[in-house]
Amino acid sequence: MSNTVNISICIPLELLPVVKELQQQRVFSKFVQDMIRSKSVELEKESLGNKLKTLDEKMNLLEIQKKDLLIQIDEVKQIEEQKQGVEILIQELKVIKEQYEPFKIYESISQSKWPKPMKDLHFRKLHIINELKNNNDFNMKDLNLLIN
Repeated sequence: MSNTVNISICIPLELLPVVKELQQQRVFSKFVQDMIRSKSVELEKESLGNKLKTLDEKMNLLEIQKKDLLIQIDEVKQIEEQKQGVEILIQELKVIKEQYEPFKIYESISQSKWPKPMKDLHFRKLHIINELKNNNDFNMKDLNLLIN
């Protein structure tokens, strides 16, 4: 088996007389091989340039996908932080409820006459409840179940 391969090439009609002349002289194949050899560096450069362009396009696509994934990761982190924030607020409400117990005897009197610690606990509780209301993922109907 030889180290040659037969291929077909397209030649413009105006070059056909030159090709036929080279074929008659049995040098057409040698001529084509010599031309390819002389252009091999340019052909290799062009081939490598095409590969580089393809890799650049793939890298750009991967970079875009990476940015999208980083955005998704940040969104998941924010959701997790919100959930942890809600849990912290609920725990704080439970503590306030425990601290509020001794002051229940003052609930029947006017709020202006409440002791300062009771007022502080009350306003902190209202502030936490408002924060929970502002959190769209939190169901306020569950609040009493969670702190009881």
